[in-house]
Amino acid sequence: MIRIENVLIGGLVISLFVAGCGKKQEQAGYVETKVEEGAKIIQQEKQEATQVQESVTKQAEEKAAKSEPEKVPSEAEAAKAKAESIVKELIAKARALLDKGEYEQAGTVAQDVLKNYDSESQEAKDIIAVVTEKLKAMAKEKGEGLTKDMKGKLEGLGK
Repeated sequence: MIRIENVLIGGLVISLFVAGCGKKQEQAGYVETKVEEGAKIIQQEKQEATQVQESVTKQAEEKAAKSEPEKVPSEAEAAKAKAESIVKELIAKARALLDKGEYEQAGTVAQDVLKNYDSESQEAKDIIAVVTEKLKAMAKEKGEGLTKDMKGKLEGLGK
């Protein structure tokens, strides 16, 4: 025979589960918003980098067309230095985001460096490793907190 206590405990567990799902949806919306913000920042940086690259390429082509071959290598070096500068800026931005606790955006910027500028950047790889570690730790903390809250509520029912 089912006892009323068992029914009440079952009902409470189900209601806590449903309430927890609502909180997860709120958190997912927050993360999506932050990811969108990070994507906008990255898009702006890409546009700036593309403009700089086009400008430098155009200047190099113009100089090459004027029969100044001795200056073309220096223009190529300037373009390479500018690309390195962009990578340094993006790495600095990712580190700043990391320091502010905006881990998703920091990871997105670091991934952009690897994907579009320097696929061998150890700094970008290190940032992604730190972001992964931080996000895993945050998820574990939230899980432990929810478990602790659930145990406390269930113990309160037994009294």
